[in-house]
Amino acid sequence: MGIVGALMPAIFALVGASAERGLIAQREAQATWLAHDLLAEIGAQPCNGDEPGLVAGITETLDELLGGLTQGGSRAGYTTVFDYAEWDSYPPVDRNGDPLPGFEGWYRAARVIPFDPFTKALRTNNTNAAMITVTVMGPGGIRKDITMFRTAAMDLLRDTTDNPSDTKDGVLTDLLKELGL
Repeated sequence: MGIVGALMPAIFALVGASAERGLIAQREAQATWLAHDLLAEIGAQPCNGDEPGLVAGITETLDELLGGLTQGGSRAGYTTVFDYAEWDSYPPVDRNGDPLPGFEGWYRAARVIPFDPFTKALRTNNTNAAMITVTVMGPGGIRKDITMFRTAAMDLLRDTTDNPSDTKDGVLTDLLKELGL
């Protein structure tokens, strides 16, 4: 009895530490998913700031006038990666502006900064290349930052139509042939 009684605190501490590590791992996985989800959404948009999205501009203005702190608001009208500049949400919301269930107490933000792909200089007037950073913060001090670079040149290689027979695979194939690959 004495031996079991002496070991019980150590066993409880071990079980508690294991449960805490499991919770931290779960939160880190959730943060990673939230970051990749938003990054995939942004990456699917064309990288061309020369034609700002009229609908996005109107939506942002109405959100500011009517809602004050919009807590993210709808991104349904966003049409380029640059529409996501300075976007944030507490709690995280989907593209339509509806809170994501199970993520109360979480924060998600996107920062899109134009850059020159040749000099790597940030905050240039180049609207054909962007550095996109998504930040997610959650309970327990969890933080996840993911950065990607996106250029208008990538748009040339993407199929943006709904027609399955109209692909841009030929452009990529031709480019690879020219490079001798």
